[in-house]
Amino acid sequence: MRVGLNTVVLILCTILCTGCAQLDVRSGYHLAPTSRNGIAAVGLTASDNIPEFVWHLRRVGTSESIDVVFHTIYNPLMWTNPRGRLAMFELEQGDYEIFDWSEGRLSPTEFFRIPFSVRAGRVTYLGRLHLNLNARMTRFEIKSQNQYSDDYAILRKKIPNLAPESVDQVEPMMQRCAEADCKKPIYGSFGTSIVIPIIVRSR
Repeated sequence: MRVGLNTVVLILCTILCTGCAQLDVRSGYHLAPTSRNGIAAVGLTASDNIPEFVWHLRRVGTSESIDVVFHTIYNPLMWTNPRGRLAMFELEQGDYEIFDWSEGRLSPTEFFRIPFSVRAGRVTYLGRLHLNLNARMTRFEIKSQNQYSDDYAILRKKIPNLAPESVDQVEPMMQRCAEADCKKPIYGSFGTSIVIPIIVRSR
């Protein structure tokens, strides 16, 4: 069986992304009130013309990026219309912010932050964040939507001892901010092609 070059490149990129990504918690995760950690859960969806991308988040006051990949060989897509999955990953209790995203060599020129907090022994549910690229491939949009009634069943499958009162539902508040407050790291050593997203909130 012959494998095309594009397929090989896609597989290699997926493996490389997996190596630097924040992986989902395993099925059977036990939510413990005595733990120092909690779970952040966010639905990641994207239009069909975006094959892969990474959300970048960090603990407030730090510069180290925690990367959440759209999908990996270990965390495959769950949904087809739109394409996406519910990401569930463990973080130490504290305040965090999503502050950037990148798709290949593309990243937004605008500085923004989506703040949220994680509490020990609890789940912070951020709804679904959808990244859309228009047909001319010149403009991105970010939309948020609460799908808790659907996503709670997925959460319970991964975390069997989860109770509704242990979930904090957070509506993503997308805030524009100055470069000094939302400084981005430099991704790669070859520069970055730039597009400007329009940030949209929808219920």
